[in-house]
Amino acid sequence: MYLLFDPETSLPVFTEGDPRDDGFEGPIKPNVTLDRPQDDQPQLGHPAVADDQRCLGVSNQDESRYRVFDSLDECENADFRFVSAWQGHVYESWDDYSRAKLGL
Repeated sequence: MYLLFDPETSLPVFTEGDPRDDGFEGPIKPNVTLDRPQDDQPQLGHPAVADDQRCLGVSNQDESRYRVFDSLDECENADFRFVSAWQGHVYESWDDYSRAKLGL
């Protein structure tokens, strides 16, 4: 899995495929994992239901391990660092994310 940040919104986007294959030229982080709660497991390409409290954190012990938490307190108590509010952007490819963002 790959992590990148949308150049227009700065939101984190996870993709299954390498975004460079779709022409993405910004920085990426390859070989990351993402742990999400069961109720945050929508089909690829369909964002999870927004929850104002949920956040994305990265492990202080393993920079390639990301996890969605129900709250900032939960994130910090698990020895993770806050990355951003969680918007649920997990897609098969950068192209899929770009089309979804445009409403296509």
